Amino acid sequence: MEKVKKKILILAGDTERKLIKDLLKEDYTTITLEGIKAIDKIREDRPDIILLGCGINNLDPEELPMAVLKGNEEMERIPVVLIYSEDDERLPYNKLGASFVKRPIDKENLLSAIYRASPISFEPKEEKKRILIVDDNEATRKEIRGVVENLDYSTLEARSGSEALNIVNKEMPDLIILDIILPDFDGFKILRQLKRNLRTKHIPVILLSAIEKPEEKAKGLILGASDFITKPFSPLEFSARVEMLLERTEEGYGASPNTRLPGNISIEKAITGRIRMKRPFAVCYCDLDNFKVYNDAYGFFKGDKVITLTAQIIMETIKELGNNDDFIGHIGGDDFILITTPDKVDALSARIVEIFDKIIPFYYDKEARAKGYIEGLDRQGRQNRFPIISISIAVVDNMNRNIGHIGEVSDIAAKLKKLAKMTHGSVIIKDRRKDS
Repeated sequence: MEKVKKKILILAGDTERKLIKDLLKEDYTTITLEGIKAIDKIREDRPDIILLGCGINNLDPEELPMAVLKGNEEMERIPVVLIYSEDDERLPYNKLGASFVKRPIDKENLLSAIYRASPISFEPKEEKKRILIVDDNEATRKEIRGVVENLDYSTLEARSGSEALNIVNKEMPDLIILDIILPDFDGFKILRQLKRNLRTKHIPVILLSAIEKPEEKAKGLILGASDFITKPFSPLEFSARVEMLLERTEEGYGASPNTRLPGNISIEKAITGRIRMKRPFAVCYCDLDNFKVYNDAYGFFKGDKVITLTAQIIMETIKELGNNDDFIGHIGGDDFILITTPDKVDALSARIVEIFDKIIPFYYDKEARAKGYIEGLDRQGRQNRFPIISISIAVVDNMNRNIGHIGEVSDIAAKLKKLAKMTHGSVIIKDRRKDS
């Protein structure tokens, strides 16, 4: 009996598609499509594996297709192999379930990547919290690993600062235990880089040191460390501090464990701090329109994926166009806060709207996209038509106003958001009033 070949959907440029088809023709049945047709094809005729090329037209990883692929129940369980080049430094695709193969492609590496992404090992697992241990001393790493694994967390390990930064950027651990003295550069430098990076600044860090100096501890806390432990340490005390810190961090996210963004308390501190320091700032309240109806029609799973997508778009836009100390928070539901500077706010807002409007149709089925709306109940319980989700951004800055309290920012933003709700489609509304 002839063996049934697995189906592989190839989303790549013309030349790469031909090359991959030729390499795989003996082992797999290949399907090649582009853009939104591919998304519909995946929903209708589930392939066994998807090959996704970085930098392809119509479905570019820069525009978050991995988030689209993993944002639907029909596609979530399909393994993805990402084809990338040396200079591709985009999203942490491994967090979204991708395997990797590097260009130039050869058959051996391609088959190896496909095997690693095989559905055989793709059963859903409850994800443990991951803790990165950074220490060049093997005995210390072993001791900490024993404590952490005894708490039922998984561990990652690094022996140097550069190795630690690479792991953090790829794996995004839930907690970092960081020795101050490392072979290449000290832990303070690592900490400084982590806290300046928008994606990593909210990861809690415990500093380790064999020297108990008040000035070292003070320096670490000023740079953003969450705790400081002196070696040698008590395993019992170490366990308690790790548990307490992870619990406190989870509470701090508050708004949504999905986005892993700081909630209302952190948002209030970020705005209040800028007001007190009299720094030029621009606060963007980002709100999704027609989200509730989408959530009701498509279910909470897809609704959560839209929320996660929005967070990713804002974060990637800040990384591309913003400042190192810009802030993003999740108020709750479909409401986000972005804090930047007045000179950056126009470009950031425009880019967020552009990317959001380009991607969000992928989250609807073919019929809804063709019509441009879905049907559902409005707030009065009447059947109505609701357009595809759009994003409204209300911008409040202190360039033309003397803002002395966070309440003023909130009041101005509330009025702007009302105006935004009266406009169809995505919109950016800025406060134009000047103090006399």
